[in-house]
Amino acid sequence: MKRPLRLDSRFSRAVLFACVASPILFSGCARTFSVQVDAIHDPSTMGTAGQAYRIVPRQPGFEQRDRDYPQAVAMVENALAGQGMYQAPNDATTDVIIEIDYGVGHARTEIVSERSPLPPRIDPILNSPGMRRPSPLDPNSVMLPDGRIGTAIVPEDTLTQKQVYDKHLTIAAREAKTGPNGQLERGRELWRVVVTIEESKDDMAQTLPVLVGAAVDYIGTSTTSKQNVRIGENAEQVVFVRGSP
Repeated sequence: MKRPLRLDSRFSRAVLFACVASPILFSGCARTFSVQVDAIHDPSTMGTAGQAYRIVPRQPGFEQRDRDYPQAVAMVENALAGQGMYQAPNDATTDVIIEIDYGVGHARTEIVSERSPLPPRIDPILNSPGMRRPSPLDPNSVMLPDGRIGTAIVPEDTLTQKQVYDKHLTIAAREAKTGPNGQLERGRELWRVVVTIEESKDDMAQTLPVLVGAAVDYIGTSTTSKQNVRIGENAEQVVFVRGSP
């Protein structure tokens, strides 16, 4: 699958400004998320992992405690299908066991710097009795077209407190083994993809498609280090794993 394109044209910047300035008029504007992706694989298993899988929760009983689990499984199935993998019809034909895990951490407070929404401006200084004319050497002085000196007013950034939540998704593949009683057991780990994000809301259902979509291109690969990835909520990968409404 192709990765989302990053448009740097004047048109895209104009659309971005319009989305920020008037989100109601431009309701088609989609959000972009910054996520971190960390993928590893066992090099000794290159080319040995099968294509038939069975999905299980990484933590036993998780599927009964989380209401979003069926949605998560469906999206992971789509992601695996994009890599040519398919659900095994039975235990005997299962090549790998896919473990999934996701969740939201406790809220924490961060101090962030927010840019003022007010644009910079230039205030002209009029000559009047008793007013000292500012020096042109003043770093805040600007010469106006009519010869007057103006003062550049640049709104200062403000420090605010922001509540954020750490969210994570893990998709891991383990070798499928047959136990002594013929039951399916988890063997050694073949590969794992971990996607993390910081958000101001604790709702996981809205974030899951973005996390799974960000993982698609890294399934079965190794990043050697955490990768910062920007992905839109309507990116090709996100739409693909979300599937039909």
